[in-house]
Amino acid sequence: MELTNFTGADLRGAILSASVMTKSNLHKADLTNAMVDQVNLTGADLSDAVLKEALLFRATFNNVNITGADFTDAILDKAQIKELCQKASGVNSKTNVETRNSLGCR
Repeated sequence: MELTNFTGADLRGAILSASVMTKSNLHKADLTNAMVDQVNLTGADLSDAVLKEALLFRATFNNVNITGADFTDAILDKAQIKELCQKASGVNSKTNVETRNSLGCR
């Protein structure tokens, strides 16, 4: 699924486990309750995406754009949260949740 365009897609509850989604466009995609574990998201655009309650264990977030993404209650490990908090900014246009707050950044 490399370079795939999922802009604005309704991916609620989708299972994308163990996938390569490098440079994919997930801008404004709704991934609520999605299973995105072990997914390589290097270079992906997750800006303004909704990832509420998504399972994101062992997903790779190198060079991702998460501006305005909502990670409320998403399942991430501490290392992922630390990495994402370094680049977290913006407010999700659908949920009005700040990216940093949804990740629990300090």
